[in-house]
Parts: sequence; C-alpha cells; structure tokens
Amino acid sequence: MASAGWGRTVGGGSAADNLQEAMLPVAEHSACNRVNGVILPVDVTSMVCAGGQGKGGCQVNKACYSVRK
Repeated sequence: MASAGWGRTVGGGSAADNLQEAMLPVAEHSACNRVNGVILPVDVTSMVCAGGQGKGGCQVNKACYSVRK
C-alpha cells in the first residue's frame, strides 16, 4: 500500500517540507487492534491497517492519503 503526505518523518520531529511517500505492508486487523486499539478502535468495515517494518503513515498529518491496488 502506498501512503503519502506531509507528516513527520521521525517521531516527535517537524512536518516534512516536501511530499513524502512510503510503501507500507498491509497488516491484519488483529495486529492493528493490539497496537492501536487502546487509542482508536479498529473498524474492520471501513479501515485498512498498514505499517510496520519501521514504516508508518499519517503521523500528525491531516492530509494523508493511502492507495491500495
């Protein structure tokens, strides 16, 4: 899955000056619930879980877009 936006490039860092893109592995909903379920419940009918392997998307980024082919 491709994810793009102007969010932080490192945790706690500043927003990116240029549009960033990362290829993210798609994850099982159960894995998302273990990591993020306390913050926000995962809705399996409307959410796709992606990230891991040191990559993530949409960190402090209200203009984040993900595309899955």
